Amino acid sequence: MRTAVAKFRSRLVSEFLIIVLASFFPFFYMFLQNSDLDELDRNFRSFVASGFLLKYTLWMVGIYLALSVVHYYYRKDPVAMVHGVFGQVASGIINVYRLAAGVILALPLIWFLEEPETLTAAHLGLFIPFGLGCLFVSAIFSSVHEWIEIKLDKHLTKRSSAFPA
Repeated sequence: MRTAVAKFRSRLVSEFLIIVLASFFPFFYMFLQNSDLDELDRNFRSFVASGFLLKYTLWMVGIYLALSVVHYYYRKDPVAMVHGVFGQVASGIINVYRLAAGVILALPLIWFLEEPETLTAAHLGLFIPFGLGCLFVSAIFSSVHEWIEIKLDKHLTKRSSAFPA
């Protein structure tokens, strides 16, 4: 159990670094180039306005998990191809959460630089936990995705060596 906690802690650190490099810095740089808070606000609101992202994520994760189970027991090329496609979709969803975490964590800094008098602790109380929540979700999804792929690869390798073609 201790190693699982240490591995997850390490995953959180690596996810944080990925988020900072892949979305926090680019979003912050975009602000520095443009400095238009209204446009940034419109883009952010359109990104998180509906529950579509959450619903889509849950459906895609469900399909990916189901295909992983099918591929585990039924090793055929069409199943492997579809599983591979949804594996890439899962990676894309992880990247969406990474992007969201970076943007959400960058917004308070941008706000502070642009309009420090309007930034309150209540605003920080919304942005910081939500951004850290996205970081946590991306770390969980990334860990589960890696675990599934490792288990599936081991199973298929063992299975193919037991039943040569």
